[in-house]
Amino acid sequence: MIKLANRRSLNVVMHLLGWGIIFGLPLLVNNRETQTMSIDKYIGYAITSFAFVLMFYVNYLYLIDKFLFNRRTFAFILLNAVALVAVDFLTGLVREFYMDHFHSMNPEDFRPHDDRPPMIIFKLRDYMVMSLMVGLAVAIKTTSKWFRMDAEKKELEKARAEAELQNLKSQLNPHFLFNTLNNIYSLVSIDQDKARYAIDGFSRLLRYVLYDNDHQFVPLGKEIAFIRSYIELMSLRVSDNVKISVSLISFDNNILVAPLLFMTFVENAFKHGVSNSKPSFINVTMDVKDNIIIFITENSYYPKVDPDRNSPGIGIDNLRKRMEMIYPGRYTLFTDVSGEKYVSRLTLDTAN
Repeated sequence: MIKLANRRSLNVVMHLLGWGIIFGLPLLVNNRETQTMSIDKYIGYAITSFAFVLMFYVNYLYLIDKFLFNRRTFAFILLNAVALVAVDFLTGLVREFYMDHFHSMNPEDFRPHDDRPPMIIFKLRDYMVMSLMVGLAVAIKTTSKWFRMDAEKKELEKARAEAELQNLKSQLNPHFLFNTLNNIYSLVSIDQDKARYAIDGFSRLLRYVLYDNDHQFVPLGKEIAFIRSYIELMSLRVSDNVKISVSLISFDNNILVAPLLFMTFVENAFKHGVSNSKPSFINVTMDVKDNIIIFITENSYYPKVDPDRNSPGIGIDNLRKRMEMIYPGRYTLFTDVSGEKYVSRLTLDTAN
């Protein structure tokens, strides 16, 4: 609303400035050095200039929107032709009225002399200038409409992107919660004490997901604490043959990141990197240099045979979509499978 008011105020100022220059020009420039600009001559000039102003605003305020922008071009041209004649006739009446009642000059000063060009030349000049006023009004209105439509398009694109991002986040949260609850459910039949501890840890994770995740960005330190809690929770149900290495330093909280940005990699590491019968490993590391975050996960690769669990679903595809909307051109995402080893690497520039 404030931007719209400012734009309208600027338009008013620009119009006043433009017409001020046109009406003030005769007072600043005189083509005939032997003559001065008398009040009568200036009023004669102003009457003609008023015709130009009238043609401009008839189009600017009504004809262009009503006819030209509604693709009624023929009606637009016809009405402008009628307006040209009507405005010229009105201008003539005003000029005659002024000469008969108010002027202090000889009426002949307003009428053509033998040494002046024929009146038709002046008429054609005035018609040409009024036509230019119509063209100017069309150019200004068209440009203004283009800028307005472009601004509306950007607003719509922003709203659509925000809605899509919110949709992706709403998919991510149930996905994460479902996987976590599955892990806790598995613990119940194995170790009830661990299950109770896991439920307590899960409540902390749930608080972060429900509250902090509603923000567009969160401090990096909070995200790291969340990842640590998640890894600790998931570690309760893995066997001794799984080696877990975590290198996450508490970085400056001035660095802000989108919430749950790294969880896809950590979830996938526990989902596809753990075997109950074979040696397994999960390595999670993060490094930050000059607002550049490098997040790496390495894990043994034992893809699940269950189609539902092995489906990429939200996973990496969801993450790529989020990254494109939040960090376009500011990230690189690399994943690779080599034998029984899976590597993911995300490099992110968090600087605004």
